[in-house]
Amino acid sequence: MSADPEAPSLLHSVYRLATSMITADGEIKEEEVDFAAAHGTTLFPEFDKAELNKHLKQADGQQHFEAAIRELSTTLSVQHKDVIYDYLQKIATSDDQLDDDEEKRLRYVRKQWGLEHLV
Repeated sequence: MSADPEAPSLLHSVYRLATSMITADGEIKEEEVDFAAAHGTTLFPEFDKAELNKHLKQADGQQHFEAAIRELSTTLSVQHKDVIYDYLQKIATSDDQLDDDEEKRLRYVRKQWGLEHLV
């Protein structure tokens, strides 16, 4: 997925979303961080694990997650929404569990982005 020309804001939103999904269950699990970093670079070549870690130290919770989802709802195509949703879902399940708060966030994304076909 190419981030041009809105790379900084799109990439910033992806860091916020990944951070929110990683911290949704109240913990920072290394397997979720590693997955987010490894697969973030497949979506965005400029994705940086150090930047992700910086966002994790400043985790800002559900409110900022919802704001990022709303921001991206008008700028991303359905195909790109599917890709980002898949990325978030894989982060959530990379520890072989799906916490209630992680599921709640995924449900919110599906509803806001009109991705009911991914249920």
